[in-house]
Amino acid sequence: MKRYCPHSIQQHARHRRGAVFAYVMAYVTLSMLLLGLTGTTLHLIMRSSQTDQRLFQDLSRIRDVESAIREDAVLADQIQIEDNIATLSTASRVVTWTVSDNRITREETTGDTRDALMRVIFRRATELSFITQSDSLFALRITPPAPAATSERNNTSTKTNTPLRAVEIVLPRPTNDIPTNE
Repeated sequence: MKRYCPHSIQQHARHRRGAVFAYVMAYVTLSMLLLGLTGTTLHLIMRSSQTDQRLFQDLSRIRDVESAIREDAVLADQIQIEDNIATLSTASRVVTWTVSDNRITREETTGDTRDALMRVIFRRATELSFITQSDSLFALRITPPAPAATSERNNTSTKTNTPLRAVEIVLPRPTNDIPTNE
């Protein structure tokens, strides 16, 4: 016959209470770990989505500028480039492309009246310039900004992403505008 011993029941209950506490702590720790990893993963996915969207916008702007400047170059009789200003002229109209900071402005005039104005603004630190490649070619160079360099307290190395390459929109000069070597 077993005796009733309140002392042994209390010890058993305390032991069980301690085990439940350890299980609860393990559950909380694992839950926090999973939530932290999920949050970090979602953050990275959102940042990559923003980067993709920014890249798409840049490429869209470049495409718009390229189509407009190619159309102007085909119609032009004469092209002059001076100090980041390209003037493409025909007998009846003048189209002026101006590059300043991160903006490209296209202004079309007929006589003294302005017919059209187009302004394209790129991200900050985008370098824009007109360059002459040869007597028969000129180009608009678009260089995107370099990724920001960050350094941590103990790490002096810089963290960089792969930068985009410079884009050159190369256009031919009109045949009657090419200087001849005489």
